[in-house]
Amino acid sequence: MTVNPRKTALHILNTLDRGKRHLDEILDEGLTGSGKTIPVVDRRLINALVYGVLRRRSRLDWMIEQQSTLPTKKIHPEVLNILRLGLFQVFFLNRIPASAAVDTSVEMAKKIASAKTAGFVNGLLRNAIRNKDALSRLPQDMAPETAMALDQSFPPWLIRRWVKRYGFAKTQSLCEAMNEIPPVTVRVNTLKTDRDQLLRELRPEVRQVFVTPYSADGLCFSRPQKSIHELT
Repeated sequence: MTVNPRKTALHILNTLDRGKRHLDEILDEGLTGSGKTIPVVDRRLINALVYGVLRRRSRLDWMIEQQSTLPTKKIHPEVLNILRLGLFQVFFLNRIPASAAVDTSVEMAKKIASAKTAGFVNGLLRNAIRNKDALSRLPQDMAPETAMALDQSFPPWLIRRWVKRYGFAKTQSLCEAMNEIPPVTVRVNTLKTDRDQLLRELRPEVRQVFVTPYSADGLCFSRPQKSIHELT
């Protein structure tokens, strides 16, 4: 059984919005549950879409409000996630054609809403593409703290607190660091193998792997090609 990466990402975001389960559990189920066969490239796209929308949610919602006569709170949550996914692909993923992002978003909207709503999704995304240069920049007259909150997707009250405590430059660096995708750190089960052997086994399955400087049994790696529990 194969899956559509964008539909899977939408399902994960919608499930997360219901607020009763943790992201790791929902994501793992979306990637491995129900006998699904998901190629590595599609797994990467699902992860990029889910985590990307979550990291850029405030900025994406601002874009939506610039193009919509409806405030985001009045847009159906599932339709809102479709718009977020579409805009994220257009503005933050370079390898996906804008037309493909729009078409797949409209098709998903047709499955869950009326033709009128699908038309709303189509019109908003196409308007955003036409206004891409303007939407890629926040207004110059926007307060710096508000702009940082939108750009980095942190609550405005938290940005104000950090700026007051640490200053603007350090707060900017802190936000950027927290939005970076961190490496995964694991402890080697020395009853079954040793660190050097596990490092060799992981190399073909991750982007980068290296030993930790703080533990003789630790390894760090990034961009795994499989879910963590499926690795060697």
